[in-house]
Amino acid sequence: MSDSIRLEVSNLVKDFDTSIGIRKLRMRALNDVSLYLESGKVLAVVGESGSGKSTIARIIARMYGPTQGEIHINGQLVSGKMKRNELLKFRRQVQMVFQDPFGSLNPTHNIYHHIARPFIVHKGLKGSALKQAVIAQLEQVGLTPAADVAERYPHQLSGGQRQRVNIARAMAAGAQIILADEPTSMLDVSIRIGVLNLMEEMRDKLNIGFMFITHDIATARYFAERIAVMYVGHMVEWGSNEQITQSPKHPYTQLLISAVPNPGQRIDTPLEGGKRGDIPLWTPQKQGCPFAGRCLKVKPECHEQMPEVKEVAEQHFVRCHLY
Repeated sequence: MSDSIRLEVSNLVKDFDTSIGIRKLRMRALNDVSLYLESGKVLAVVGESGSGKSTIARIIARMYGPTQGEIHINGQLVSGKMKRNELLKFRRQVQMVFQDPFGSLNPTHNIYHHIARPFIVHKGLKGSALKQAVIAQLEQVGLTPAADVAERYPHQLSGGQRQRVNIARAMAAGAQIILADEPTSMLDVSIRIGVLNLMEEMRDKLNIGFMFITHDIATARYFAERIAVMYVGHMVEWGSNEQITQSPKHPYTQLLISAVPNPGQRIDTPLEGGKRGDIPLWTPQKQGCPFAGRCLKVKPECHEQMPEVKEVAEQHFVRCHLY
């Protein structure tokens, strides 16, 4: 079992340059996001496409630099400039599993190559020790017979098998935190549960922590201890699994939960909390609550100022003028 680590994100802001026609503008993809994740735990980050979920993971993985804010692991800053040995240590600790299990694998290399690389780079293995480690890693994620799978290429595997390869690659590096960016959304429904069960086993037996990014709050309820709900780059509600799913406070969270298919309801049952609509483009100059245009409980101040964070129950937080 690996040593426990704590990853903390503080006041994260991310702006991107974009354009609408010939007009250039600054888009704010994340605004004042703070969260934490510990090894052996699962934090689900939930929201619609465009809510900033993946941007958080890519900043933590150092694929993007933050406009503002900091990231720490066990109190040590990891979001600034790092020396090579510090960066390698960070790569061992934090790995990412992408949404597309085929696009994240090199089609010109076999599976052995993909799993061997992190063992070579991070642990210096070679020869028979390397081969044994690769075989053992494939067996650990349920890819058997491992020797046969190792010789195959990505196109020769199913979507579920390819995602298991991606998870095995992250484990081979020695990851204690895995950023899982919608890891089951491109898989057949029948095999999603197998990948979720694998990650759950890794959490329980290997003390690996997961940031589980998903648009499906029902799946988040199944897998995560804590849930953070995102809308237009803002954390609007966060707390324990039970608090968010059983007693949602923010109208957007209520909307997400009411949109989950329920065989006991009519298909034309009205949604709660909000209405359907497009996610607005947010800029640094905009004011008010980003959900005001879709909220069924909107108040005048919702258009004028951003709500402050309120603790509505122990460790249950919401950003809404209703509280």
